[in-house]
Amino acid sequence: MDLIDSIRKNPRFAIFIVLLITLFFSLSILFNGIKYEFNEESFLPDNEVVRANKEVLTEYEDHYYVIVLAKSRDGNILNKEDMLEILEIEKKVNDSLNAKSFSFADFISSIFLINENKEINYENKIEIMERKSNEEILQLLHFLSKIIPSSYVSIFLSNDFDGEKANATIIQFSLNGSLIFNEKEALREEREIERIATEEKTKHIDMTVLGGKIIEEDIMKANKQSLIILLPLSLLLVIIILLFTFKNLWEVVLSLIILFLSILWVYGFASLMHFSLNPISASIPVLLVGIGIDYSIHMILRIKEGENEKVVFSALLLSTITTAIGFLSNVVSSISLLQQFGILASFGIFSCFSITILLVPAIDELKKFEKARKAKFLNMAAIIKKAKSHRIALISAVFLVTAFLFISSLNLTYEYDIKDFLPKNLKISREARYLISNFNFSTGEIDVLIKGNVTSAHLLHEIKSSVDNISDDHIVKIESILSVMHDYATNDSIFDLNYNESFSEMYHKVMENDLPEKNATYEEIKELYDWIYKHGGKHVLHKNANYDGTLIRIHVSAKGERKEVEKLYEKVKKGIRIDEKHIITGSTVTAYVVMNAFQESQIESIMLALILSFVVMSIIFIKKYGSVILAIFALIPVILATIWILGTISILGISLTVTTITVASIGIGLGIDYSIHVTNEFAVHKDIERVAKNTGHALMASAITTIFAFALLSFSLLPPIKTFGLLISLAIFYAFLASMFVLPLLLDMIKK
Repeated sequence: MDLIDSIRKNPRFAIFIVLLITLFFSLSILFNGIKYEFNEESFLPDNEVVRANKEVLTEYEDHYYVIVLAKSRDGNILNKEDMLEILEIEKKVNDSLNAKSFSFADFISSIFLINENKEINYENKIEIMERKSNEEILQLLHFLSKIIPSSYVSIFLSNDFDGEKANATIIQFSLNGSLIFNEKEALREEREIERIATEEKTKHIDMTVLGGKIIEEDIMKANKQSLIILLPLSLLLVIIILLFTFKNLWEVVLSLIILFLSILWVYGFASLMHFSLNPISASIPVLLVGIGIDYSIHMILRIKEGENEKVVFSALLLSTITTAIGFLSNVVSSISLLQQFGILASFGIFSCFSITILLVPAIDELKKFEKARKAKFLNMAAIIKKAKSHRIALISAVFLVTAFLFISSLNLTYEYDIKDFLPKNLKISREARYLISNFNFSTGEIDVLIKGNVTSAHLLHEIKSSVDNISDDHIVKIESILSVMHDYATNDSIFDLNYNESFSEMYHKVMENDLPEKNATYEEIKELYDWIYKHGGKHVLHKNANYDGTLIRIHVSAKGERKEVEKLYEKVKKGIRIDEKHIITGSTVTAYVVMNAFQESQIESIMLALILSFVVMSIIFIKKYGSVILAIFALIPVILATIWILGTISILGISLTVTTITVASIGIGLGIDYSIHVTNEFAVHKDIERVAKNTGHALMASAITTIFAFALLSFSLLPPIKTFGLLISLAIFYAFLASMFVLPLLLDMIKK
């Protein structure tokens, strides 16, 4: 007795199993809850460069930075009134959170105070700015423009600065570095800055707090709002299609119950595994609506049309395994976010299949479905018959299109930026994009992390040699323990705020030409380190019991372009000895490594999905029909669809990101279902016109529901999810075309 016969013999027991599992997952949700989390760390692969960058961020920073954008309402942020409001807000934040801050208003007021030999504090800054006129500020700006590099000014003033006025500026608040390890407290303090900056209506400026945790929280809020909109929309669409397909309300309700239970099982499994849902995995309910309804359509239609349901059961089982493989192929990715997405999506697929197989035959046994004649949604048999007479021309056209799109796919580009998830219609999104477009944030950072005993003259000579070996037009500035000590020991200008006379005296006793003298001792170098570590050198020096690490910080203007970053990366590797104690990392290199990980993840997941799908299909087709050729031909449509979608992405100029990188493997997992149904039906009947007649209606209905369910993601508030939904819809459409109109022609060629 097979499974279907067992279910029909014991229908109530099958329903009981579904209810028991549902109760288990419901209790898991009740006790464990459902966690939502969105942070940049989940986008990053687990490798040496990323781990080193995390170490740099946590061990070499004793500050947590928050950027605030201030825009002038009167068109000039450098007016006296505008800068006074900025200083007053800075003072309030400092009083509330003990936060240090820096802005152009600080810089201007501090210079005025230095000229009058007054102590630099907020009270004095505000007092002196109240006394100064706009004419005096303008005179100072003219003087500063002669001695300050424009690249420095463009960091703190918007690009429209013409020497006299600018529309916007930024304020950088520096909070306690322990917030790096405490996300909740970091968010609380960012919100406190936001409250202070917006609680009183300013007359001259508008302020937006662009803290990392605020951005992440706003992205998650927008994602939840999207789901509240998209899930009902997708269900409404499915209801309409099901009513058109089944023409029976009870059968529609049963299909919706299966979907509801599948989604509940996924959430229960996520809570059981303590997974945190993110904008990608949180879209799985919409995904299941599109995919899961296919099982109900195939199973119920087969029963209603009086066909042997065991034939469709075999096809559904095989398509479930291969679809799950398509999603599970993301497990090989080094990016945890994609791993969890693959696991949850594949579990959801198995849930849909299991619930459908257990409930549909059981319900039919208890309450028979209305019998129906074959629906003529489209006369697929007639279309295939006509296509058969033009087989050579059609196959030649498919070959030419595929070749063109394959060549196009070789030019795919990859991007990584968490800010891409910012919804366009939110104020914080608009201001974040304004910040990126109007300020000089094109600089990145390449860090060389050096571990071990760094209190040695030999190492300092090595650092000097390494820095001298690195040269490139994109390098803006190089910082090291040598440059920091030089900065504090040398008075380069009248506005040099770092120069310290006592340190300078100590420094010149030990150092000559920025290197230790021949007779310099360990204790003398350590004494210099002690002073630097205490007075602002923690960003290049690390200390436990001893000084066990240092950084070479290379500020670059590669703007994230992959070729430029790769070129810089290679130059730094040539100029610096790389071993287990010298690791190249930093924000720019990490982004480059993430883009490489995207590419590797895409290739690995596509190959794994194809290979495993072929193995599974080969085993089943050999066992059932004694033919491995069927498995080979069943793969052709998904290979074609994969090439078509990647070529289309390239032609449309869309870059692959952490969301769109999964399109090809998911397209394989979803698209292979159509191929399996067609191939399985052909293996039984050996007649492509009958194949089209038996499968066309169900495949068309399931393709429409899946395509439109994913297309609904285009209404998401998150731009990457919009693109993801549209591309998956297109990939499924391609897979349907290849399976329904190309595969039958190929199968007919091997019929004998």
